[in-house]
Amino acid sequence: MARHNRQSGTAVAERPLATSKRAPLRVSYPREGETISHPTYTVQIAVDEPAAGVEACVDQGDWQPCREALGLWWFDWKGYDSGEHQLAARLRRRDGSVAASEPRILFVKLS
Repeated sequence: MARHNRQSGTAVAERPLATSKRAPLRVSYPREGETISHPTYTVQIAVDEPAAGVEACVDQGDWQPCREALGLWWFDWKGYDSGEHQLAARLRRRDGSVAASEPRILFVKLS
C-alpha cells in the first residue's frame, strides 16, 4: 500500500505499524538510568499475570528468587559495588514456561 506525499508529490510506501508484545513483568524500581547511593536496595517488580515464581538477575549472573508481598515481587539486593549494573527479572509460569523483562541499566555510587 502507498500513500501520497503532498510535499514532494511522490508515492511513499507505507509500513505496517510495529507491534510489540509487552512482557508480562517489568522492573518498576529502580528506574532506567537511576543512581543508587545506599548499600542495600529493594528492587520492585510488577507482574501482570499469575506466577509460580519470579527471579532477578544482576549483571547477567545467577537468577535469584524474589519474594511476593502486597501484590508485587521484591528482590533484596546487597553486596554490590559502585558503577554501572544491569538488572533483569523473569517470571516462571505455572505451566513451566518463562518470560523475561527487558534488561535495565542503573548506576551505583557509594561513598
